[in-house]
Amino acid sequence: MNRPTFSLVIPAYNAAATIGDAIRSVLNQTVADFEVIVVDDGSTDATSTEIARFAGDPRVRPFRQPNGGVSAARNRALAEACGRYASFLDADDLLLPRYLEVMGHTLDRIPEAAVADCDFWILHDADGAVSCSPAGHLELPAAPDELMRVLLKRNVLHYATTVRMDVLRDVGAFDPALRAAEDLELWLRILAHGQRVVRAPGRLCVWRSSGGSLSTDSALLTRSLCEVYRRVADDYDVPDDLRQLARVRMRAERKRLGALTGDRRLAGALRRMRVRLAKMRRLLRMRRRPSLPPEIAELVR
Repeated sequence: MNRPTFSLVIPAYNAAATIGDAIRSVLNQTVADFEVIVVDDGSTDATSTEIARFAGDPRVRPFRQPNGGVSAARNRALAEACGRYASFLDADDLLLPRYLEVMGHTLDRIPEAAVADCDFWILHDADGAVSCSPAGHLELPAAPDELMRVLLKRNVLHYATTVRMDVLRDVGAFDPALRAAEDLELWLRILAHGQRVVRAPGRLCVWRSSGGSLSTDSALLTRSLCEVYRRVADDYDVPDDLRQLARVRMRAERKRLGALTGDRRLAGALRRMRVRLAKMRRLLRMRRRPSLPPEIAELVR
């Protein structure tokens, strides 16, 4: 097999209901120069059976390993990858047909960029409605330090990114010690090495919003964010103002963790109320559609 341009990395854990759609969304790309590396991370449902349905396509390369978490699964895929670019997709999400085409053009046009991310649709599993991502309109600063300042306040990068493989070999892949926010830590680490991140034009993927996803585990996410900010403050080679900002964010997340775990019950109750109100405001602001746009409806069976 000739070396492909793109290696699609898909970690899967108990994703039998969605992994088929995810793989098909890759196989339907407008460019064909790719491989799909799917790592079944010790699933206990029919995930492996669903992956096996694609055994006749030589572009799909399945692997299975004992459960080690999403970072370990992605890293296994990267160790097997042959492409010049690594593109990341979760097992319950989808790529629109021009994702690889646009990502490739973007990185070819800006050779100094190490990472390209993109805007995305949000598919709400509860009611099937679709909305636009709230951060998709934001311009990404060109200077790595400036984008780090943005990310230390709010992660505006979607995990469905495409990264140059030689950059990952240089700075390292995902950290299995982090059970959440592992993508944010990698983006910050890449930026700390002076690499640039750019945003490709258009909405190129679909993120399924599900109440059962890992991102809904607030305490786990907060603990992981504390560790990410600590690393920036103590371990990264960054300017002093970024270290200070990381310490401020770490202290804030530690207070939040105390509220979440009941160490500060009144503060926790107030915070939960603020979170609910903020969620209601976000839902009201989102431009929701009663039906799926055609380009998304074709991907979801």
